[in-house]
Amino acid sequence: SQTAQFTGRISDPNDAAVPGAQVTLTNEGNGFSRDTVSNEEGYYTFPGLQPGKYQIQVQKENFKPVRQSAITLEIGQVARLDYTLEAGQVTEEVTITAAAPILERETTSVGQVIENKTIVTLPLNGRNYTQLVALMPGATPNQGSRAADAISLNGARSFQTTYLIDGVDNNNYILGVDTNSTQALRPSVDSIQEFKVESANYSAEYGRSAGGIVTLAIKSGTNEFHGSAFEFLRNDKLDANNFFNNRAGLKRPPLRFNQFGGTFGGPVFKNHTFFFASYQGTRDTRSRTATTTVPTPEMVNGNFGSINIFDPTTVVGGVRQQFTNNVIPAARIDPVGRRLAALYPVPNQPGLVNNYVANVPTSDNSDQLDLRFDHTFRQADTLFVRYSWSDREISQGSFFAPPGNGGNGFGDYPLLITPKAWSIAGGETHVFSTSVLNELRIGFTKNEANQLSPADEPLFEQFGITGIPLIEGLNGLPEISVTNFSSLGNRTFTPNPKLAEILQVTDNLSWTRGNHGLRFGADLRFRKNFAGTSSNARGNINVNGQFTSRVPGQGAGSALADLLLGQTANATLTTLLTGDFRDHYYGFYANDTWRVTPRLTLNLGVRYELQTPMWEAENRMANFDLNPGSPTYGTFVNARDGGIRERTFSELDTNSFAPRLGFSYELTPKTVVRGSFGVFYGGLGYQAIAQTGAANPPYFINVSRPSATNAATSSLVLQNGFPAGLLDPQNVLNPALYSQPEDFPVSDVYQLNLNVQRELPGQMVVSVAYVGSGTAR
Repeated sequence: SQTAQFTGRISDPNDAAVPGAQVTLTNEGNGFSRDTVSNEEGYYTFPGLQPGKYQIQVQKENFKPVRQSAITLEIGQVARLDYTLEAGQVTEEVTITAAAPILERETTSVGQVIENKTIVTLPLNGRNYTQLVALMPGATPNQGSRAADAISLNGARSFQTTYLIDGVDNNNYILGVDTNSTQALRPSVDSIQEFKVESANYSAEYGRSAGGIVTLAIKSGTNEFHGSAFEFLRNDKLDANNFFNNRAGLKRPPLRFNQFGGTFGGPVFKNHTFFFASYQGTRDTRSRTATTTVPTPEMVNGNFGSINIFDPTTVVGGVRQQFTNNVIPAARIDPVGRRLAALYPVPNQPGLVNNYVANVPTSDNSDQLDLRFDHTFRQADTLFVRYSWSDREISQGSFFAPPGNGGNGFGDYPLLITPKAWSIAGGETHVFSTSVLNELRIGFTKNEANQLSPADEPLFEQFGITGIPLIEGLNGLPEISVTNFSSLGNRTFTPNPKLAEILQVTDNLSWTRGNHGLRFGADLRFRKNFAGTSSNARGNINVNGQFTSRVPGQGAGSALADLLLGQTANATLTTLLTGDFRDHYYGFYANDTWRVTPRLTLNLGVRYELQTPMWEAENRMANFDLNPGSPTYGTFVNARDGGIRERTFSELDTNSFAPRLGFSYELTPKTVVRGSFGVFYGGLGYQAIAQTGAANPPYFINVSRPSATNAATSSLVLQNGFPAGLLDPQNVLNPALYSQPEDFPVSDVYQLNLNVQRELPGQMVVSVAYVGSGTAR
């Protein structure tokens, strides 16, 4: 749980239950207090608490009162504190100075809490708290992900790890834009109270996650004013130049890294209303040393010297004839190819390979803000509101001057990424009685990002490339790949505007009845994803040297020679891809913490989840039906109004029942054995399937024109451009197509664990555990 709780048993020296004992809880930071009484079994419970330091006082007529102070309660913790009352007068108070128990006697999940002191004192590159998640047992950084903080827990996929801030979904649901994070917002480490990683067998309260849960709490204000300020910097004036720059005669690349900010919090009205604010700014400007290959001026003019190139139009006995002196006649040079080749700079290093070195500028600038207000109306009602905001701009420069730009492939083109996000969350905790408490939370998170090409205007017609529709935002040149040379032009898939919104409502009811700690709840999430991408709407052209090889279809000549001849190996052109996707998630659960004996606790829970497939708001989706037995088998089917099946092409999976079973047994006062088994559902792989329906004709047209390897001329000659009407759906003979099955179940994971905890001197615990997981689908 995002909140925490105290629970325990009140007994007399003979271990008999003491019902009706008055138990008072006080938060030492903000003065908040709450009262309860022990029930007929002697148990008391304080659910729905914020992390912090607390004091507990126990009183009962004819017994000495007991007071224990400075008890640290961590996020998601169920701290069990049992008290034995001695016979005596109420004026004879017993003060407990021993530290609170640190063994986990009430829960069976596998996890760990990272407190604020650890977060701010350990060295973190970029002050990214998620790096500490990777230190948890079972955590593996996902090197294959475009998100730098993607982490897999116990073998699950990284997108199946759920991130929560103050109990509200904080996952990054942007489709297909590299925002470099799996989270919508990544708070400054100075704003984090603490966070907890639950990597396996968490309670039925949690759902839509088959990997792990990372719950984070933003700091709250207290009765005292507190603040902090910081500045971290790196500067090239403090660095030496690197070997490759010195060798190439380049100056030391610029580096200016500044990360600054502060926090401030305190009371508005003591013991009642509190505020906390945090700001962090990052300014990161630097260059990276890049090496690529560019042609010599002679090659740009058609003279390839010692490099043999062959005329694709002259084939004798299956062999092409070599150009005289390896020089392409001026009359044979394609005018478009000439203009494109002229974009290459002159080599600044010797040789024909890796003969150009440059400092490529990059920048990553951001601002982020967190604000939180807490208010206590009375013992029965507390309220919090939290607002978080982030604005970031990531820029990657070009290898050489626009519009050529240059680079060694897709990832090197100049690019501007603009991630932005904000979130608002609120929660109200209401105490109905000493045994019943309710927690309501509502949150809304919006994050958006766009990938932009920094070009100012379209240059297709200026360079003579015809047939590419003029569309607002499609500036610069097509992406042009030249094998064994630097690429040219502008990156495809830009502009690429994306947006994700999620509205979440959760409600949790806690009810202590006898030796049962019952908890019921609902988790409702309504999500929107706007996906707009240019795909290859500005064109994607590839030349690889196949037209100037000696033997057609065997080996390769010079890709630059092919470019000068206007011969392309493949050319792709698409329409814009747009979709406004929606989906809903409904989760309901019941959980029972059954204290069978003072030493044995069972955790019994069940959760039911209903995850709808994604639909498009205006039904702009189609599916190529490959479901055997379907009357529309082998044809395109358009989405239409109706049920889930009609709008999404997939049946609704209604079988997501998730039982959770666990036990905790106290072998000795300092040794606990715990074990659990559970079924977990991870949701659909949205990043993989969300856009497939919108990527089918007639909503999206993708046409490639590959050339036969033994042809004398290419299917697309540069000076001829793309044929008119190429993207007309009526003219497309072999379109790219996608199909999704009718039966598309939600992925499931089975988890089990067995662990032993032993308390050591010095408030230390050693834990040895086995964690296993598997999946059936």
